[in-house]
Amino acid sequence: MGGVPQREGTSGSRPTFAFRLLPDRLSLKFSAPAGRPRTTKVGISLRGGSIDRWFPCEAAPEGDRDTLELDLAAVVAEYEGSGIVDLWRQVGETGQRVTARRLGRFPRTARESELAETVVAGRSVRLRVNDKGNLVLVLDDAVAPRGFAVEGGSVSHRDGVLAIDLAIVAHDREIRSAELQVAWRQSADSVSTQLLVQPDLGRFDDRYGAATYRTEGSLDVSVLMARSGPGETVLDARLVLTDTAGRVQTVRLNERHATQGDLDPAAVTAGDTVFHIVPHYTFLWGGLSLQVDRFTPAAHAALERVMRTPWWAAVARRTLGIWLVGEVPYKAQDNGYHFFRWVRQRHPMRPAFYVIDPDSPDRRRVEALGRVVERGSAKHVYLAACAARLIGTHHADYLLPTTDPRMIRAAGGVRVMLQHGVLGTKNMVTTYGRRGRVQPADVFHVSSPRERDIVVRDLGYEPEQVRVTGLPRFDALLAPAPTPPRGLLVIPTWRSWLPQRNQFDDSDFRLRWQEVFDHPALRRMVDDGERISLILHPNMRNFVDAFDLQGFEVYRQGERAVQDLLREHAALVTDYSSVGFDFALLERPVYYYQFDRSKYFGGAGSHLDLDTELPGKVLFDAESLAETIAAARAEGFPVERQYRERALRFFPAHDRKSTERTYHSVRTARSLSDD
Repeated sequence: MGGVPQREGTSGSRPTFAFRLLPDRLSLKFSAPAGRPRTTKVGISLRGGSIDRWFPCEAAPEGDRDTLELDLAAVVAEYEGSGIVDLWRQVGETGQRVTARRLGRFPRTARESELAETVVAGRSVRLRVNDKGNLVLVLDDAVAPRGFAVEGGSVSHRDGVLAIDLAIVAHDREIRSAELQVAWRQSADSVSTQLLVQPDLGRFDDRYGAATYRTEGSLDVSVLMARSGPGETVLDARLVLTDTAGRVQTVRLNERHATQGDLDPAAVTAGDTVFHIVPHYTFLWGGLSLQVDRFTPAAHAALERVMRTPWWAAVARRTLGIWLVGEVPYKAQDNGYHFFRWVRQRHPMRPAFYVIDPDSPDRRRVEALGRVVERGSAKHVYLAACAARLIGTHHADYLLPTTDPRMIRAAGGVRVMLQHGVLGTKNMVTTYGRRGRVQPADVFHVSSPRERDIVVRDLGYEPEQVRVTGLPRFDALLAPAPTPPRGLLVIPTWRSWLPQRNQFDDSDFRLRWQEVFDHPALRRMVDDGERISLILHPNMRNFVDAFDLQGFEVYRQGERAVQDLLREHAALVTDYSSVGFDFALLERPVYYYQFDRSKYFGGAGSHLDLDTELPGKVLFDAESLAETIAAARAEGFPVERQYRERALRFFPAHDRKSTERTYHSVRTARSLSDD
């Protein structure tokens, strides 16, 4: 019975294995070709321990098969508590070399039933096929069941109907039901349909006996159009899988799941609105989403004409010199706004237009400058196709009426990236990398040679594409303040894993920031009349009321310009936001609260050495942060020399001429394809 445990090889002749879990026993069948060692016994051991007991197999009359009906009552009687029981097989007979091998990893494995869980003598027994292809028994839920794994298959969208045909692998449980669900990202209002789920017995062999299911069905997402709330533009698609024990698992559909199928755009009319639906995989995580844009019938008719790429649009780009400027659709307070204002004041004859949502709270600010175009209007459609320059703080696609690939092809203007902050803290390779999922910029503006190195080295741009100009908003930021700064400003950035309110409410993010807000040191500041203000990132703008903020000044995006808030405050707390660099430009103290650094960056990391390059002190718990702020306040919020010197690496120019440099860069911008 001795010998070193071995794995079952796959060379030479091919032994086979079949198993079936029954309510009270585990049925095992071994087949070995003539001349190959036979399986004579099956053993059990608690994870990490030696083999505790052997159960003899019975030889079948035909002579090449050994079987065992493993009594599960005997197994649970062997172990009192919960635990993981490894299964072994003894190979060889008396007089031969005898070895003990883990039970599994046969060249051919047949699973003869889906059953994965049972109850024996009042105790739960779960059969698992582990990552290595070996069989184990999990007693009394010693470990949680493994998640269902969605394998490749077909994902398609046509005429507002999303259809899937996917394989799902279960290692230690059974699927009871599956739903395809599509939900608005902000409100979570959803529609779903039950999917057909069938065991794919022919594929069990591929996974050493792990159960494989085929799930298929379709869902008409157009019914959600009439139920869209204000600002709802994105639908997310997911699977909701329920096992036989009632455990629910939600799986976001991902591009890795789609080895087949086409995602075609569609137009759906509800009332007097045409909803243009564009399915796509997100550039951050590859999740399946549907971008939904709204048009009047006349504007959508213009869109259909333009998406046929008319000849006159190319002529207009060469002759009219139109510039289309913007930020994300609902904003006009960042570099796009400051650049546009400078152009309208200094070069009013330049045919520059600013695109913004008609319901944006920032609309009044930019409308006073003139030449403002409503996003999704017929005028916007034509300007997007005819613009020689698409000038934005994010991807140029945000300036278009839709991300339909046909519209992206029709909008042939030079793509100019103004940026919406100093790049470096957060890894932006996936978001803005030149070889990313979204069409990259032709010209990329930065604030320093250090930042330029990041864009060339990490994001893959050619040196001639990256221009050091500074950000247009710096000119306004450095203007003399009307009043001395006072108080503390708090601006956390967003978390991509918290897109919905219910996720935000239950998150560690909310709890850890609330711990800061509730700290006695900050409460004393409020009681002393000190100003403490909070504004969340635009992607979390609807979640601010989840905090208890008695005595704080709380702002939603659009109520105040972030630039004005920065100028008004004496100190800043952020986590990974680029506003930390803006504030350091003012030569004021920045405190970084990075309690979730490893989760935030994942495996991507930062472009910077966060502990030696950030222009402010980094803290990891609420206690240290609050006490540091209180001590700095008592000294008048000074800036340490080391942080002042770090900031200078990212802001070599303090001349309030960033917008002028950017303007001359935009005038000479061209695509590499023009060379």
